[in-house]
Amino acid sequence: MLLGDLGDFRAALPDCREALRLRRALGDPAAVAEALNNLGLTLEALGRPAEAEQPFRAALALNRRLGNAEAQAINLGNLAALDLARGRYSDAMRLYVEAADLAARHRGAPWAAEQWAITRINQGVVFEKVGGFREALDLYKGILAGDDVLDPRRRAALLVNAGVIQRNLGDPVSAAAAFREAIAVYGLLDDAAGLSNAFLNLGLALHLNLARPREAEAAYREALRLAQRSGDRTEEIQDLFYLGRLLLARGRFGEAEKTFRQGSLHG
Repeated sequence: MLLGDLGDFRAALPDCREALRLRRALGDPAAVAEALNNLGLTLEALGRPAEAEQPFRAALALNRRLGNAEAQAINLGNLAALDLARGRYSDAMRLYVEAADLAARHRGAPWAAEQWAITRINQGVVFEKVGGFREALDLYKGILAGDDVLDPRRRAALLVNAGVIQRNLGDPVSAAAAFREAIAVYGLLDDAAGLSNAFLNLGLALHLNLARPREAEAAYREALRLAQRSGDRTEEIQDLFYLGRLLLARGRFGEAEKTFRQGSLHG
């Protein structure tokens, strides 16, 4: 999967198929299941979800026969992600619940706590897709309460997700606190892209909800600086748009026009 890890999924596809053929010839079912899962991931990345489903299901069937609970949880999550992307939310939720239950039954295994957290986070994503924002927020809060479950980067991302929901549900104070906590974590990781997104969301809370324009402008400008540092053009355009809106609302028309023009050049 080296080519896949490098993002060259078209080149990785024939290698995945050849690896599957060779592992089947060797007769190692665990290796075959791994190759099937890699094939499914590659097809999914290429935008071919209908084709990805079959190898994921075949990998799951093999891992069930082998009794490999960790691999089963991963296969279930991959199948659920396909359903989520295709708008089959009930099917996605069922699979995520099954994966979470599997991890819970193997509590104490080295992989179980993180896999349980991942599947619970994804259940929250399903809730968000169908408008169950309070249910999603409750899930995220429960996961965040377990400090030893999530790795720092995933924790920071979840804090941002929770903050976005809190802001949209009318609690910008809690949202701003969540964004600031995420910023502290991303800062320790020196994750410019993550920091940019967290600062943008902090700026939105300060600007649109808390009426603190000076602090909001500082947050937007820091988000923009970090987006430029990371090379994330999509994030940069968002930062310029919201910064321009703030400048326009404050009557700084020349600065606003320049900011909007800069954003249009990247669009």
